[in-house]
Amino acid sequence: MKAILFALAGISLLTTALFIASAPTAVLKSATTINNAEFHALLREHKVPVNGLRDVHYRYSVYKTNKALIESVNAQKLGYTLGVGPFTLYTFAEFKDMMGLQTIGSADAPATVAEDGSSDLKDRQIDWRNVLDVTPVGNQTNTCNAGYAFAVTGALEAQIKKFRGTVTPVSTQQLVDCTTTMGNFGCKGGYATIALDYLTRTSISNGTDYAYTGRQGTCAPKDEYARVIGYKKIRTEADIMQALEVKPAILAFEYDSGMQHYSDGIYLNRSGACGANINHFALGVGYGFENSGNRYYIVKNSFGTSWGRGGYMLLDMYTCGVSRNTYGAALKDKP
Repeated sequence: MKAILFALAGISLLTTALFIASAPTAVLKSATTINNAEFHALLREHKVPVNGLRDVHYRYSVYKTNKALIESVNAQKLGYTLGVGPFTLYTFAEFKDMMGLQTIGSADAPATVAEDGSSDLKDRQIDWRNVLDVTPVGNQTNTCNAGYAFAVTGALEAQIKKFRGTVTPVSTQQLVDCTTTMGNFGCKGGYATIALDYLTRTSISNGTDYAYTGRQGTCAPKDEYARVIGYKKIRTEADIMQALEVKPAILAFEYDSGMQHYSDGIYLNRSGACGANINHFALGVGYGFENSGNRYYIVKNSFGTSWGRGGYMLLDMYTCGVSRNTYGAALKDKP
């Protein structure tokens, strides 16, 4: 198929799942001494692996710690809420290891709140989900840290819609399998910029023909479906919003412990510490403003639909480095 060449619109410098293992029936029966229906429901629904009664009680102690954190944060009425979900039975250290949240760089100097002319856009709301330009939320699974690849393919899919009229999945698996020779680590993580560099040299395949497996495989592109022709760095929230006016964009930020349990609202953490260690790629699919003036990006994650708002979150523009290391370029269709 004739390749379409693209210049990727807007990316800022991760996906889903859990350990997929079923606890033995005997273990679960032995755990009935723990009289907490919610805990047992989470254990079953999210297939959290437990090996013996001691492990069950350990998971219960983690559950109680996380539940106390969730209730404490929610009691403060911070404009967002946390909730129990697919990662409630894991410590943050376990969650980071499971999801491959490894530091991929440090953010540039912090953006200054309410500068860069962004007030010119204060009344606009952009949400590409409303016009069906976004493919369904992905689930990287615990077997593969492919957030960088999901973010890049998500941005490409939205742009392909502009030229072909339909949203067509492209191959996340190809980026996992084929960018290791350029410096990425396959299912152990990688950089969106390396994936983009790869796509300036090689076309990406259709996602149906080269389907996601959640495991490192052999690089074997199937066809020439689309290609990136360039990208550039942009540094201000105003420019990021202008990029989002065109199409969804890749975002990068530091994923903190509160995001592990995010449920709803505009997530906010403006502490100076968060954002110094960028560790996650995701797709920005819009932005908005609340009445108080807080500005946020609409973020499509790759942790499945049971996390957050059906797999999405609203992220304050000055939280954890999200409005720093950003990349973008104009989109172009080439015959």
